[in-house]
Amino acid sequence: MAEMEKIEKKPLGVIDALSGGFERVVRRPWILLIPVALDLFLWLGPQLSAQPVFQQLASFVSAASVQGAPPEALQNVEALKSALQTAGEQFNVFSLLALFAIGMPTLMGLGTPPADFLSRTAVYPIRDGLVLLGWVGLFGLVGLFLATVYLQILAGTVKSDAPKQQSFAPRLARSYLNILALIIFGIVGALALMVPFAIGATLVSFVNEGLGSFFIVVGSFVLLWAALYLAFAIPAIFVGGASVFEAIANSISVFRYNFWSALALVFLIYLLQMGFSVIWDQFLNTTWGVLIDVIANAFLGTALVAAEMLFYDDRFTWLTQVRERIRQHQRPIIKG
Repeated sequence: MAEMEKIEKKPLGVIDALSGGFERVVRRPWILLIPVALDLFLWLGPQLSAQPVFQQLASFVSAASVQGAPPEALQNVEALKSALQTAGEQFNVFSLLALFAIGMPTLMGLGTPPADFLSRTAVYPIRDGLVLLGWVGLFGLVGLFLATVYLQILAGTVKSDAPKQQSFAPRLARSYLNILALIIFGIVGALALMVPFAIGATLVSFVNEGLGSFFIVVGSFVLLWAALYLAFAIPAIFVGGASVFEAIANSISVFRYNFWSALALVFLIYLLQMGFSVIWDQFLNTTWGVLIDVIANAFLGTALVAAEMLFYDDRFTWLTQVRERIRQHQRPIIKG
């Protein structure tokens, strides 16, 4: 009887999921420690500068430019050189930790941290391109590991069953490998999807440039549509303990059978993130403003991730129970 009542119960709504996410963070604010600590490190810690490597690239581009080339081509070369020099001045290699921390809210981007009023410990230059690639690979793996720890802890909070110490490490390792596989699958899938569109656009553009641009737009739309159906793959890995292919299948199922609710949740999360990013920008002119932004951004982002996990967990559980009823040849009573 209790099982039937649970099946017949209306699934968790979008607003309830959002409010539940904020409630989880308010009750356990220590979850914010990892994203806040990472932002503070990127803001106040030492920098790893790749400016010498970018200067080498700019010199190579200048030397490779053909003398007597059309003015438009020379302008493009100068623009590329300027972009490389600017990137070299602003790029902190340590910020790759935040870039690869998939799913973890961070305020500091790839550029120079704002409101640089406090003195830095040191700035260490990288002068070799291969060394830079090595750091990129290392920080990519470390950043992903930090995100895995953060998401695993948050998932235990969402499920209200904090993992036991002896079981946390194996679950963490499994989740890390699965999310790494998910990223690789996503990159390969995106390339497999976009390369044919890019080739088709190039060929068609010789006949009609407008038609070539249309090919690119269609390819981008298909890629966005695929990303929407995979929006719950990360929650499936951390909340449900699914493997990478199970996570993909579960995400597609949840989005497909809860299309409008899932779409509304994704849209509201995006809207809140974009809207509050404008607000955070207003406080980046002072040291205290940056500190407030770091904490507020971590709070908002963590609440939104928790809301997505709550929505997935409730909707997938509900969907699984309905399927079980169908397999038992009983007609489920579904509301909402």
